[in-house]
Amino acid sequence: KPGDSGEGEFCFSIVDNPAYMWMCGELTANAENGQSEPEMDDDDTPDVGELADAMQVTVSYCTDDGEGGNEIGDEIVSGSLAEVMLALRAGVPLSGDGDANASLADRPTFDGVTEPFTDGEPNVDEQCVCFTWEVPTSVENEIQTDSVAFDFEFYAVQARHNDGTHNPCVEFDTVLTTDSGPGVDRDGDGQGDAEGSWITARVSSGPTTVVQVELDGDVYGGGNSGLGEWPNNPNSYVVEANFDVDTDGLGESPNDDFRLGYGGANAGARVGGVANSTSGASGAGGYIRRNIGTGGNNNRTDTASEDVPGFVAVESGDQLTYTFVIDWTSALPSLSSVPTQFVVKEVYAGDGGEGVGTPNSSNDGRAAIDTVTDASGVINV
Repeated sequence: KPGDSGEGEFCFSIVDNPAYMWMCGELTANAENGQSEPEMDDDDTPDVGELADAMQVTVSYCTDDGEGGNEIGDEIVSGSLAEVMLALRAGVPLSGDGDANASLADRPTFDGVTEPFTDGEPNVDEQCVCFTWEVPTSVENEIQTDSVAFDFEFYAVQARHNDGTHNPCVEFDTVLTTDSGPGVDRDGDGQGDAEGSWITARVSSGPTTVVQVELDGDVYGGGNSGLGEWPNNPNSYVVEANFDVDTDGLGESPNDDFRLGYGGANAGARVGGVANSTSGASGAGGYIRRNIGTGGNNNRTDTASEDVPGFVAVESGDQLTYTFVIDWTSALPSLSSVPTQFVVKEVYAGDGGEGVGTPNSSNDGRAAIDTVTDASGVINV
């Protein structure tokens, strides 16, 4: 009922084999269960339960405070239960030192213990994961009779022969990359030192689609490269995936029906989404740009991710990994029907200033790089 709250804790015993940890999750039920008379008077969506949207959840790192409780550390993810579980569908990499801003690759591992039990008690690594939940007192009769169910899953992937980037929470069907480039000239000899693709995008199929975009900091500085070039303009950068969906045909002109993105505070689509926001969205964050017809910007509608149930956009602490999760059944009310197929026309990243794709004197000798991936084939929802 409104005002109720609770908490839970997960701790890990990784025995003799240091591991990279991942946390995954899924909302498995959000039931209406019939309606009482007060709920009928207070419920705008009588076919779907409201409890998952009403319940507020925070998942954080935590450690034992020595007095039977927990000392809460960095926040991992928070929001409504529906939002948190949608984010966990994409998988969250955990850091063995409890740093929520740790980079994906080669992040601190859970080093493990020598035996699972000591004097009959579980012997666990120092970092645990705590979750707290609350139904705010502002919630009213719309949640009467409703119920939810959800799963948490944890994966340990041995650190030996791995770098921690493999995501065990999602089965990606499609991988898109930019053309290989010479990378940053670290030693000043005029030659790029890290050949590779700057953008690698992995896409899953299914009614909930995940797009995980990884930027290579050695090809264009950023993250662990120590060069600090991405994003060159910290307020106007964008990372986005361009979708063509079959509800109006595939391959029609124009065919960029939706752009799922993450942008800086001054990025155009994010600014438009914030201006249209009913939830108070502000600053950098995710967005959906809906393109309709052939009239250019006049037929675009920008919506902040905070205002789209069924869509989340997440930026990693080192700004090298961007994750988009979309539940096609609930995120796009402007569509006449749920898509059954889509094509990712491209995944693109740009920093809104000098830099990406345009070498100049401030780019540490980096040559021009490709900033747009090839298109996918047809992917089934």
